Amino acid sequence: MLVIPTILEGCNKDEIPNVKFCASKIIAKNKEYIDPNVFNSQIKPALLEMEKHEDQDVRDFAKLAL
Repeated sequence: MLVIPTILEGCNKDEIPNVKFCASKIIAKNKEYIDPNVFNSQIKPALLEMEKHEDQDVRDFAKLAL
């Protein structure tokens, strides 16, 4: 998927919580279309890091996307 780098940027680099949890929502809704290798190597580490975020919504949506 060509959108993966953009989603990862929202997960990793953006400091606005709404961007982070919207990225998680997009991942959750499209998880079935993401190559499992890409998910495990690139997306999952970002989501695991987001589970430690100070914002509760970011943590919840990261868990949902996992």
